[in-house]
Amino acid sequence: MYAADVARKCVSYGIRYFVQRADYYLERGLAAPDRVGLTLTHRCNCRCVMCDLWKWDDHARELPAERWLRILEELHDWIGSFRLALNGGEIFLKPGVYEIIRRAVELGLTINPVSNGLVFRSDHHLRNLLSTGLKSITFSLDGRDPEVHDRHRGRSGLQLRSPR
Repeated sequence: MYAADVARKCVSYGIRYFVQRADYYLERGLAAPDRVGLTLTHRCNCRCVMCDLWKWDDHARELPAERWLRILEELHDWIGSFRLALNGGEIFLKPGVYEIIRRAVELGLTINPVSNGLVFRSDHHLRNLLSTGLKSITFSLDGRDPEVHDRHRGRSGLQLRSPR
């Protein structure tokens, strides 16, 4: 079943690619997007020097997870399969994020979230992530030197240190 799903996505993305290329010249709005980015939260557990989202105090205005789930359904009904980028701050601090990811996986969306990985020091978060069916995740590192990484992230002791 997995090979058939992959083949279906390839055909869908391929057709959409050609329609998008043609539409680039025709300017008729023929093709739905093949990538969608959703900013779930500005919450973050780092204080990165290259980002100021953690300074925003707008958590009360965030859309609830239930609304994000409906948005995913609406997008899937319109587009079919697509690549989904879940953006933030640290998306794994968003209440309901595991349900959002689980539903995206169930819908067959291509998803690879980015995280600083801090929440996964907790068994609770790790178990929740593993229960979603997610196939890949990217962890953001700012270098192999722990001091450089910590300085960029604005917190000390973040990077796991390997024995020397």
